[in-house]
Amino acid sequence: MIRKKISKLDLDLYKETLDNGLTIYICPMKKNTTHASIVTRFGGDYLDFIPRGKKDLITTPDGTAHFLEHKMFETEDHKDPMVLFSNNGASSNAYTSSNITRYYFEGASHFYDNLEILLDCLNSAYFTKETIEKEQGIITQEINSSLDDPEQRLYYLDKENLFVNHPHKYTVVGTSESIGKLTPEILYDCYNTFYHPSNMFLVITGKVEPQKAIDFVKKYYAKKEFQKPEKIIRKDYKEPNKVKSKKAEIEMDVTNKMVSRAYKIKIDKDIDKFLANMYIMIYIDILFSEISSLYNEVHKDKNILTPINCFVERFDDFMAIHFDAEIIKDESILEKIDKAINKKEFSKEDFDLIIKNVLNSTILATESVEDMSHIIVNQTLLYGDFNPNYYEIYRKLNYEKCLEFIQNTDFSNNSIGIIKGFKKS
Repeated sequence: MIRKKISKLDLDLYKETLDNGLTIYICPMKKNTTHASIVTRFGGDYLDFIPRGKKDLITTPDGTAHFLEHKMFETEDHKDPMVLFSNNGASSNAYTSSNITRYYFEGASHFYDNLEILLDCLNSAYFTKETIEKEQGIITQEINSSLDDPEQRLYYLDKENLFVNHPHKYTVVGTSESIGKLTPEILYDCYNTFYHPSNMFLVITGKVEPQKAIDFVKKYYAKKEFQKPEKIIRKDYKEPNKVKSKKAEIEMDVTNKMVSRAYKIKIDKDIDKFLANMYIMIYIDILFSEISSLYNEVHKDKNILTPINCFVERFDDFMAIHFDAEIIKDESILEKIDKAINKKEFSKEDFDLIIKNVLNSTILATESVEDMSHIIVNQTLLYGDFNPNYYEIYRKLNYEKCLEFIQNTDFSNNSIGIIKGFKKS
């Protein structure tokens, strides 16, 4: 077991990698609750790969990773893990993103009972044609619900506009047609490939004794047999550095317009992923947070009904930045967003203010077992391992280097999405 001090944050991180390849991260905290997450590097974008033990590339339907997430909570003995967690006083959930699926629980008692339930969920796959058909009906309802949500539809529209070849153009949940193609064989290929311990990591934060927890996990996996860890081969989609469509509109049952502007940014492989992510986030905060002139302008504009919402996605060699707002009629906010982001200038004073907020938020995160878990998960995904010096990296972020990165970033690949009401007959 390796112990590392998390720089400047008065916390330690313990790390152990088991013989089967599973990496365990444990961060003890002086709290009354414990949070545990197990993450597999398998998300909605992972559609084409060579299954473990086979030689040829297969293509799986979009929505497969999310569907598999649902199926992992179904056991052969029909015991509902969610009920078991609840009976032990813990809250639990799971989610699938473009590049991971994460399962977690948090509670103040029965930690090892709950940890065993969590591990059992991920190590007892059970798929039949009948249970798949039942789940297809449930997830189809979820898909239809998302299609009725204007904000979700706008996000889907952005993805369709931005990407040509990359499966990020699809929704994580898939379509009723795509999940209708799933079979036990497809799910077992995905499970055996991506749910191997060597492609997963376990994060525990809060009230925990590191050695006791590691011994428990080792004992649990000693009863399991796995094939030797091997590299997972996925398809290279050769995504071009351009957008599929510059603008798209759809009609829905809405009173006001929903508008978006999304940017697709190619990140050089030689650039540090963590720094690239931080520089973009800092720039977005400077342009669109409460310190910006645009924020005040939007706040006073009666045509704009909501603040500008923004979020950033990172996957493979790309970043996607999504902006959206609800408006009455005038779409000029889209041009203002584009003009602001292409200005590529900001003061050191604004940069320093955002860094100060980042540092304060980082310190506050050490008060939450859930927030610390998120940090460890995100760090591990960005770096391939947790970086215990992340606070120092934040503190030493340089204005000139950030400005240089932004000035060299190409924001020309962008698209507009618009959702408007049905035409009156």
